[in-house]
Amino acid sequence: MTQQQFNVLLCVYALVVTLGFVVGKFVLLPDHVVSAKPNRMDILRGKSKFYLAVFTLANTLVIGCGVVGFIGMFFLWQFAPWLFAGSITGKIFLFPTTFWNVRSGLDHMVNEIELLLDGIILTLVFFGPARNLFFGT
Repeated sequence: MTQQQFNVLLCVYALVVTLGFVVGKFVLLPDHVVSAKPNRMDILRGKSKFYLAVFTLANTLVIGCGVVGFIGMFFLWQFAPWLFAGSITGKIFLFPTTFWNVRSGLDHMVNEIELLLDGIILTLVFFGPARNLFFGT
C-alpha cells in the first residue's frame, strides 16, 4: 500500500467523522424524543469532584491521543498508530459507559461506519499492507 492510498483512506475517515458531527447537530429528532434525552450537566453535577476530574482527564487523553495519532499517521510517525489505537481502545471502553444517548438512525449509521473505518485503519497498519509504512517490515 502506498502512502497516497493510505492518506486517501485517512481523508475518507476524516470526512466520515465530520459528517457524524454534522448529522448529530443538524438532524432533528421528534419533540418527545428530545424531551427524553438526559441532561448531562445535571448528571455531572451529582458526581464528586474526583469523578469529574478523572472523567475530564480521561476524555481529554482519549481525544488528544486520537487527534495526534491521526495527524501523525499522515506524516508516518512511528508512534502515531499506537496513539490512534490507544484512543480507539479508550473510546470503546470509556464513551459507552458514560451516558446513554438518543440518536437518529442516520447518526447511528455514520457512527457505525466510523467504527468500521477505525478497525480497517488499525488492521491495515498493524497487520496489513500499510505496516511497511510505519514499521519498515
